[in-house]
Amino acid sequence: MPLFSSAVPLASSQPLPTMMDPSKFRIPDTRSLDDCLRYWNIGDEYKGIPLPLRDWPAKFKPSAYRSEAVKWGKIAKVVEEFQDFCDSDHQVFESRFPSLSS
Repeated sequence: MPLFSSAVPLASSQPLPTMMDPSKFRIPDTRSLDDCLRYWNIGDEYKGIPLPLRDWPAKFKPSAYRSEAVKWGKIAKVVEEFQDFCDSDHQVFESRFPSLSS
């Protein structure tokens, strides 16, 4: 059951936002594989990532999130290593990158 009704209020003092502003997003410190996978696959609204990082290139121009581009790229690389080169196997990843384990 949704927390809020999907009905639009009849009177509103402010217009509803039509799109997100990625320049306001801040990727928090990423300290583990679990952090990378969570931010990449589902995001973390409470930590400043309202939609998954994997969706950013399709939703926004890269220049719109340039302040977070280095963090985005590092997380993308960790996820790629985990999925493609470790076959999404936590034990293989742990043996290759012990400091980034869950």
